[in-house]
Amino acid sequence: MNIMVRAPRLSDVEQLAVVNIETWQHAYTGLVVQERLDAMDIEEYSDRWRSNLTDPPEGRIFLVAEEDTEVVAYAIGGPYRPQDEDDETPETARMGEVYALYAHPRSQGTGAGKAVHDALLERLADAGYDEAALWVLRDNDKTRAWYRRQGWREDGGTSNWVAHDVPHPEVRLRRRTSDDADEPTGLGDRARGPLR
Repeated sequence: MNIMVRAPRLSDVEQLAVVNIETWQHAYTGLVVQERLDAMDIEEYSDRWRSNLTDPPEGRIFLVAEEDTEVVAYAIGGPYRPQDEDDETPETARMGEVYALYAHPRSQGTGAGKAVHDALLERLADAGYDEAALWVLRDNDKTRAWYRRQGWREDGGTSNWVAHDVPHPEVRLRRRTSDDADEPTGLGDRARGPLR
């Protein structure tokens, strides 16, 4: 099995949509409103990916993990997105964020997710971010455990992602963008808005 991390191409949009949808439906069943999962559509998500890759927001980093010419995982990151002016501090202005990181269910455990994770942290470090944050559903124990194994730590930040008028509690995790740096200092209890 040969895993290669690279920038996505427009020809990847349908594969990215499949990874996006099938991973959500696998990982979030029982955690997210089922209506939200059932409403995910390949054509709509392909269009979203096409739009994001054609006209990406400033500072946005997109990476895919490819296994034998098939996209099996992706990661998106960039500058930290403060919820409100209380969350806009000199510290958060210097921080990156992992917006999304997903590996297709059949590729979980192969190293594809870790490969794209590590590459994204490296790109965030190259962009000048010493530290990064991410948000994960509070009740998603499996994903939280995976991130802890990658060196992420909860910092007390909380939020609610709302889907179909139902709040889904999230917790914020942080870590340094390189393994040789010190542990994060933490942002305290400031909350963060939805990421989706």
